[in-house]
Amino acid sequence: MQQPIDNANKPIIGISACVAGQEVRYNASHKRSKYCMDTLSAYFRYRPFCPEVAIGLPVPRPAIRIVERDNQLTLVETHEPKDDHAPAIEAYAAKVAAGMRDASGFIFMQKSPTCGLGSAKVYGIKGGPLRSDDGLFVRALRKHLPLLPITEAGRLNDAKLREHFFAQVYAYHEWQTEIMPNLSVRQLTDFHYRYKMTLRAHDQVILRQLGKLLADPHNVSLEELAQRYIEDFMRALSKVIGVKHHAYAMTRMVHYMKRWMTTDERQYADQLIEQYKQGSIPLVAPMSTLRFFMQKYQCAKRLAVWEPYPQELGLQNAI
Repeated sequence: MQQPIDNANKPIIGISACVAGQEVRYNASHKRSKYCMDTLSAYFRYRPFCPEVAIGLPVPRPAIRIVERDNQLTLVETHEPKDDHAPAIEAYAAKVAAGMRDASGFIFMQKSPTCGLGSAKVYGIKGGPLRSDDGLFVRALRKHLPLLPITEAGRLNDAKLREHFFAQVYAYHEWQTEIMPNLSVRQLTDFHYRYKMTLRAHDQVILRQLGKLLADPHNVSLEELAQRYIEDFMRALSKVIGVKHHAYAMTRMVHYMKRWMTTDERQYADQLIEQYKQGSIPLVAPMSTLRFFMQKYQCAKRLAVWEPYPQELGLQNAI
């Protein structure tokens, strides 16, 4: 059973202010997410931001849009496109990034010209939409915080994307709070061991690269070693995995425990994994059983794959 989370130990999540319920949108409304504010708030500390208000735009205000001019993205009012707000947004993003080095994730508002994640419309100078892209605040923030896990509030409605985002958040939070404050080669090696099975499910090529990197750490400084490690680590975890990869990870978990498990227990675990692969049961069913065997035999408890996030979040219930 997960113990109550001390507020100081909760991961910090940046969040679009309108998603947090603040009436800061162009029409003085909000887009409050019940899931974010009523469920997730027990597990995270939020820092809300509205880049449009922060740069001095009023509430309410004229709608703004991204317009591409001469291969440059501008941020202008829809009906009076004379003032470009893009430079102010970029400067504000740099300021936010400087104060968010301790954040473990960010939840943005979909379709916003500043906060959309791949969903903000980009218009041509003649007025027609050209494509969808990142909002300008998102684009600028990603340049300063390239490792930060990010998502949109709307994507949290997708069970697979929701589980993937929070798996990244908790792994990055562990790196920030447990590895970096006590950085050593031993700490890096232990972290790699904890996440080895997770990495194997996401990207076996990167897993091997990281293993080689840690096997010969003497050619670079410890700080450079850590930076190279976490960049590749987060790149691996950025890949969304599906049923096939989850099933593979669980099969490896059974293989790891086979020296302790009875023949009947192994067969039962294999049966559940197969049922999961066929789509008849969710991920939580075989994972709960495997966690039971892990606790029963007190083996491999250090592996992060057993509990990559608090079980109470229910992230494996619908995938």
